[in-house]
Amino acid sequence: IVGWIANFLQLPLGATWSLTNQVSLAHIAKIQKYLETVRDIILNSNSEDGIPLAKKLSKEQNKVEKWIIAVNNGMSSYNTLMICNMTGNLILFLIMSGSGREIGTTIFFAIFSIFMWIFLSSTLYAIAKPNMIWEQQKVLLLNDAEVVSAVILKLKFPKENFESWLQLHNVNASRVFGTKVTFEKMKQAAGFITSAFGIILYLLLREELRGMI
Repeated sequence: IVGWIANFLQLPLGATWSLTNQVSLAHIAKIQKYLETVRDIILNSNSEDGIPLAKKLSKEQNKVEKWIIAVNNGMSSYNTLMICNMTGNLILFLIMSGSGREIGTTIFFAIFSIFMWIFLSSTLYAIAKPNMIWEQQKVLLLNDAEVVSAVILKLKFPKENFESWLQLHNVNASRVFGTKVTFEKMKQAAGFITSAFGIILYLLLREELRGMI
């Protein structure tokens, strides 16, 4: 009965399981294009067109910020729901695995819990990947002497202020529970979940094997 109810509730999420990955790919493409544009504006901007460099950068920033805010309005709640759903299923399968029934039941639900752990890990990675790409592309495109010199000379920005400006972008990370998800935070969360899952699964299987012997 619990399985049928869980399966019914799972159908809407199961039908859209690839949404997080697809949005992540679009997010990554947007990040790469934006940082390339920022680099080009900084290096190639001149005063002949009468448009200040800061205004050009602000225009491009507004475009990507409006896009990511619109995306996050729905995806933040969806990502939160998806992670909670997968975590709940993982816990349910572990409980069923340790239900004290025959070894076949334990192995069956242990396999399902492993699959759910894989799905959860891949979802966490997809959510965190845009921030990882942001950091990589930021170093690749903006962290060289030519760009930094142009920022200091044209924008009259210290390098620290330029770094702070980049850090405060909304587009530099996805959101879960309404909070920015950096790659480092997600890596820590994934490490904790993996460690806890491995220990619990090991203890359950060990107890079942002991019972058989």
